[in-house]
Amino acid sequence: MQSDLERGIAATEKIVDADEENTVFGKRWGSQLFRLTEQDIDALHQGKYLALDIRGEYIAYLGISATEERHD
Repeated sequence: MQSDLERGIAATEKIVDADEENTVFGKRWGSQLFRLTEQDIDALHQGKYLALDIRGEYIAYLGISATEERHD
């Protein structure tokens, strides 16, 4: 996967403590790790979105782009 910083998406091999160092997006004021299960991935492939609760304050939605070519 190629990172697309303009869309706010980046593939990274390292999780950093945003309070201690810059992230791939520069300075941020917190971070949270979400791990996807097979059920989550199946839901995405069924055209559903995953709603992610971010620190009880924000919500982000994760989906699969319909224009992406799938290899399953």
